[in-house]
Amino acid sequence: MSVRYSPGAHPVAVTTHGFVALADDTTPALAARIHALVADGRGLGGVLEALTDAYGTSLAAVPPFAVALAERGSVRLAVRGSFALDIDSDTTERISGEGVTTWTERVIAEVSRVTLPSEADAAPAEFPVSDGVVLAAGLDR
Repeated sequence: MSVRYSPGAHPVAVTTHGFVALADDTTPALAARIHALVADGRGLGGVLEALTDAYGTSLAAVPPFAVALAERGSVRLAVRGSFALDIDSDTTERISGEGVTTWTERVIAEVSRVTLPSEADAAPAEFPVSDGVVLAAGLDR
């Protein structure tokens, strides 16, 4: 499935496995490391490893993130903080990290679309990306 994004401030690592959206103050080195780990198939565990290496093991220090990665016909979703993901499968739902101490994590089968909603004034997600790190306001996969 193709990935399209709208330009913005959040580093988003995109690979053939899915994407990881990060807080806008994430360093380029950390975004690149997360991209490499996800591209190597390390999944959510690799993302969490990179974040705890960078910010320490205190959950309070780990910044917001949104993860959508394909796993054997399903999609593993994890959302922390102010991020949210809109999911289209048998039904449409929003998965949010608001009000959660750690993060919200779900595995959903037969997902047809995952959207990182754009900021209110962002352009539509029209720029294609298949692999790399982009600065995005929103994303549609």
